[in-house]
This record gives sequence, C-alpha cells and structure tokens, in this order.
Amino acid sequence: MKTDVEMKVYTMDEDESWQLFAKNVGNIVNLEQIHPLSKEVARECDGLALAIIVSGSSMRGKTRVELWEDALKSLRMSEPHSKVVEDKVYKVIKWSFDSLESQDIELSSEKISKHVNKKRATDVENTKLKMSSSSTIVEI
Repeated sequence: MKTDVEMKVYTMDEDESWQLFAKNVGNIVNLEQIHPLSKEVARECDGLALAIIVSGSSMRGKTRVELWEDALKSLRMSEPHSKVVEDKVYKVIKWSFDSLESQDIELSSEKISKHVNKKRATDVENTKLKMSSSSTIVEI
C-alpha cells in the first residue's frame, strides 16, 4: 500500500480485549446466554482497541440472543477488500457501521411511531372539543 508514513498497529491480548469489550457493552455480557457469544464477538476484534470499542458500544443494551448471533455471523462473514491492516480492522468497522445504521433506522421508526400516535391523540382530542362546542341543545 502506498503511504507517506507507515504506522504499526498494536493489539491487546485476549484478557485486555475482553475487559475493554465488557466495559463498553456493560453488564449484559454476564448474562448466561449472552456471555459465550459476547466472548466470540470480542475475539473477532483481534485485539484492536478501536474495533473493540466500536463493536462493544454497538452491542450495548442488546439482550436478545438473536442480535448477538447475527452480530457474530456478520463479523465472520465480512470480507475485507485487501490484506494487511484491513484484514483485522475492516470486518469489525463495517459491521459496526452497519449496526449503527440499523439502530438509526430503528430509532427513526420509533420516533415516527411516537409522533404519529401523539398526533392521533391530539387529533382525537381536537375532534372531541369541536364536537362538544358545536353541539347545541334545541328545545321544542
């Protein structure tokens, strides 16, 4: 690869990697069904601090086993476009980006749903007010 400066990328050992990953994910890593999957996801980061932090943060708050299985599968299936550093970094960063993108979509959907429900409630209240103010009692 053509660069002006080559820098060595240092990696952490498995214990350091796990501690950093667990710190970024939170106590979820201690759940019985999540623990083995979280260990595997952390291993896929190959000791790279940036990859560990990004992937750990992406999994924070996720308690569904299926989400962890999907994350691990995605990490393992990601294919770097070239060797060297990309071999270790690309798959983790790509998965993390994809994960964040899907979280944004989920959050956007939640916001839209809340907005629509709030708007409907407001519309119903306004309709009730209009009906009560326009109804008059006519005595014969």
